[in-house]
Amino acid sequence: MAPPIPRTVLDPAKAIALWQKGADDWNNWVDKNPDADVSFNNESFSQYRSSINNNTISFNQYNFPNGEVDFRGTKFGDGDVFFHKTTFGEGNVNFSGAFFGEGKIIFNSAEFGKGTVDFSGTTFGKGKVDFSSVKIEEGKVDFSRAKFGDGDVYFSQTTFGDGDVDFKRAKLGKGHITFSNTTFGKGNINFKKATFGEGNITFNNADFGIGNIDFSHTTLGDGNVSFGGATWGEGNVSFIGATFGEGYITFTNTTFGDGNVSFNNATFGKGDIYFKQATFGEGRINFTNTTFKGNAYFSDLKNCAQAKSFSFRDVSFDKAFTISGVFGCVVDLVGTKTSHHMELSGLKCCLQRKSFLGFLKVAKYPEDAARLRRLKELTETNRHHEASLRFHADEMRAKRWNTNETNLFGSCLDMLFDVSCNYGQSIWRPMFGLILLTSILPLVSNMLPNIWEFLSLDKEKDSIKVALANSLPFLSASRSMAISIPSILHQLIALTFIFLIGLGLRNHFRI
Repeated sequence: MAPPIPRTVLDPAKAIALWQKGADDWNNWVDKNPDADVSFNNESFSQYRSSINNNTISFNQYNFPNGEVDFRGTKFGDGDVFFHKTTFGEGNVNFSGAFFGEGKIIFNSAEFGKGTVDFSGTTFGKGKVDFSSVKIEEGKVDFSRAKFGDGDVYFSQTTFGDGDVDFKRAKLGKGHITFSNTTFGKGNINFKKATFGEGNITFNNADFGIGNIDFSHTTLGDGNVSFGGATWGEGNVSFIGATFGEGYITFTNTTFGDGNVSFNNATFGKGDIYFKQATFGEGRINFTNTTFKGNAYFSDLKNCAQAKSFSFRDVSFDKAFTISGVFGCVVDLVGTKTSHHMELSGLKCCLQRKSFLGFLKVAKYPEDAARLRRLKELTETNRHHEASLRFHADEMRAKRWNTNETNLFGSCLDMLFDVSCNYGQSIWRPMFGLILLTSILPLVSNMLPNIWEFLSLDKEKDSIKVALANSLPFLSASRSMAISIPSILHQLIALTFIFLIGLGLRNHFRI
């Protein structure tokens, strides 16, 4: 068996010497050694800056081989560092623990292969850090515990391939942070416990790919935070325990996937919060125990009919709250604390029910009754009469056939009230019933004598008339014993329909 071919390794001293010759000589060597390893491990570039034009460390348009590329612990010193349009091979690229000084750090348009890209624990200086338009073919990208200075940080239009992206516990400074139009592949994205500074944070139109996204316990500074137009993948999205600063926060036109979306115990600062026209998937949406210190706008939400649940339970709203959209579940606002106006008139919830005894329907989730009761209470407080009636009707439906809420007789009466007038919301139902009743009265009157005779109650019908006359003296038919029982019953039912018509008119024109 032939001995293995020894791997070519460009050690730090030789790598520095070759780098100093320029991009052409470097690339020629790489062409001849395409699978070599390159190491600048713990090397210091500071001593070479004085002999370089513009005091700049440049790897612009340098090509690296397919072996391991090692910049671990490398010290670049104060001054600009350029990796513009640098091409890395298929091996791992490791900048962990590297130290960049007080200049611009430019990786703009660099290309990485299929290996791991590791900037964990790397320190960036106060200058601009630019990873915009970078392309990473495949592999894990690790910026965990990286420290960024006070300059702006750009990852805009960057393409991450399939693999996890990790910014866990990263510290970003006072500059603006931009991930606009960035594309993530298949893999989890982790910003857990990351700390953002005072600059604006922008993820506009970012595509988060397929995987779980974790911003839990992240601290976002006092700048504006924008996820406008962002697309979240099929995994879960977590902002559990996240803290937002004093700027405005927008998730306008954001599209969430079918995973769960959790903002439990998050704190939003005094800036306004916008989820306008956001689209949600089939998962559970949870804002339990969240604090909103600014105005919160959840208006014109889309595709909420697919969501399994939508919870604002025990949320504290310090300012106004608006929510509108069509939901396939009952939005949970139980235990909310409010001090300003709440706009719920555009909120429409679908009470989920299941078959009961083959021909009846019972609430699928009995706890929906309490949720609807809270919605009714809030709309009554904010003078939304139509919405209040709507939520009251669904509350009664949720309680129907539920032995813990109402008895059998009450459920039967409730069903009749629902069918006849939709709990006082319909004028046309009782009006149609009144017209139908009037139309069938002659038919019933002609049939009744035969019914008395068939039941052998012909002698007792006068007694029944007397009983009805004494019990219902307000009916005109009861004052004359000559009037038939059908007339008495007709007037009783007709009066009920007239009352329901009046109830509907009163509710419709209520001030």
